[in-house]
Amino acid sequence: MATTSRLATLLVRIQGDADGLEGELDGGLARAESSVQRAGDRIRTASSAIGAGVGAGLAAGITQSLETEAAGDKLAAQLGASGDRAAELGRIQGDVYASGWGDSLDTVGVAIKGVQQNIGDLGEGAEGGLEGIASKALMVSETFDQDLSMTTAAVGNLLRNGLADDADEAFDIITAGLQGSGDKAGDLLETFNEYAPLFARVGVDGQTMTGLISQGLQGGARDADQVADAIGIFGETALKGGTAVEEAFSSIGLNADEMSAKIGQGGPAAQQALQMTMDALRGTSDQQTKLNAAAALFGDPANTLGAALYALDPATAAASAGMDNIAGRTDAAMTTISDSPAAALETFKRISMQKLGEIAGGFVTFGMANQGVLQPLLIALGVLAGAILAARVGMAAWTAVQTAWRVATAVGTAAQWAFNAAMSANPLTLVALLVVALTAGIVALYMKSETARTIINGAFSGIWSAMQFVYNWVRDNWPLLLGILTGPIGMAVLAV
Repeated sequence: MATTSRLATLLVRIQGDADGLEGELDGGLARAESSVQRAGDRIRTASSAIGAGVGAGLAAGITQSLETEAAGDKLAAQLGASGDRAAELGRIQGDVYASGWGDSLDTVGVAIKGVQQNIGDLGEGAEGGLEGIASKALMVSETFDQDLSMTTAAVGNLLRNGLADDADEAFDIITAGLQGSGDKAGDLLETFNEYAPLFARVGVDGQTMTGLISQGLQGGARDADQVADAIGIFGETALKGGTAVEEAFSSIGLNADEMSAKIGQGGPAAQQALQMTMDALRGTSDQQTKLNAAAALFGDPANTLGAALYALDPATAAASAGMDNIAGRTDAAMTTISDSPAAALETFKRISMQKLGEIAGGFVTFGMANQGVLQPLLIALGVLAGAILAARVGMAAWTAVQTAWRVATAVGTAAQWAFNAAMSANPLTLVALLVVALTAGIVALYMKSETARTIINGAFSGIWSAMQFVYNWVRDNWPLLLGILTGPIGMAVLAV
C-alpha cells in the first residue's frame, strides 16, 4: 500500500514537472519566435533601405560617369583634341558643371567650344583660365537669357577690335551693359558682334560704345542696331571724304580734311573727331542746316534717329550709362547667383554626383581590366548570394515546422522531465538537444505527413532552382555584378 502511494506520488510529481516543462517550452518558443521575428523585420527593413540606397547611388554614379565621358568625347571631337588635351578639356567641362554653371554637361561643352573658337588665345591670362571664362559665359547666357555662342562671340569681338583690354574686362562690359539700359531692345550682344570694328574706327572703347548706345536708346532710338549703324556710317563717310562730306562739315564749322585725318589716326584722335562733330551739330541753330549735315555724315539712320542722334556725347557716354566703373561686375553677379540656397544645393548635388561618377567609373574600369582575376571571385560570391537566397526561401517552411515542433516537444511527460533535468545541468546540452530534436521532428514530420512532405519538397525545390538561377546569372553577367558589389565600397570612399 505504501509502495503504491509512493508510486502515485512520484507519477504526480513527474506529471507536474512535465506540465511545467511544457509551459516553459511553449513560453520560451513564443518569446524566441517573437524576438526572431522582430530582429528579422529590422534586418529586412535595414537591408532593403541600404540596398536601395546603394543600388540607386551606384546606378546614378555609373550613369554620371557614362554621361561625363560621352560629353567629354563629344567636346574633344568638336575641337579636334586628343590625348592629354582631350582629357584636360573633359576635366574642365566636369568642373564647370559641378560648380553649378550650365544646365547640362553638353551645355558646358558648348560654352567651352565657344570660348576656344571665338576667344581663343585672346583669353589667356583671364581669371580662372578656360574654366573661369566658360563659367562667366554661362552665367551671362543664363542670367540674361542670351545665346551662349553669341555671348562668347561678343567677348571675342570686343577683344579683337581693342574695345577691351582682356577677357575679364570684356565680360564686365557685357554684364554692365545688360544690367543697364543698353539692351532695351534685346540686341546689345548682336550689336557688339556686328559693329565692334566700326566703333573701333572712331576710337571708342567698349565702355564708351555701350554708353553711346544707351544714350541713343534713352533719346528715343528704336534699338542698339540703329544707333550703331549711324556711328559706323559716320566713321566710313568721314574717312572717305568727298564734296558732299566737305560741304557738310563746312556747314557746321568743321574742316573735312582735319576730320578725315583724325579718323585715320584712330584711337583718341578718332574719338575727338566724333566728339567735335556731335558738338558742332548740337551747336548749329539752323535746323535745316543741322538736318542736312547729319544726313550727309550719318546716312539714313540720321533721318530715323531724329533727336536721339544729337543725344550722343562720347565725352559723357560711359559715365552717364554707369559704364565708367565696372571692374568686377561679372564676378559680383556670379557671387550673387552662387550664394543663393538653391544654387548652393544644386552645386552640392553636382559635386557629389561627380565624385560618385569618378568612383563608379574607376571601379568599373578596374573590373573590366582585371576580368581574369575577378571572375572566379564573383562567381563564388554569386553562389554565396544564392545560398543566402536559398536560406530565405527555406524560411517559408518554418511556419509549418513550428506546429510540428510543438507536437514533438510534448510527446511524453517523462521525456520532458528528463529534458528539464538536462537543461538544468548544462545550457549547451539544451542547445544541442534542441537542434537534434528539431531535425528529428522535421524528419518525422516529413515521413508521416503528406502535407509536410509537399511543403518541404516545394521549399527545397525552390532553393535548388534559386541556386541554379543565381549561378547561371553570375556566370553570364559577372561584369554587371562587379558594379553592384563595388557600390558599398564606393559609397564609403565618397563619405571619407
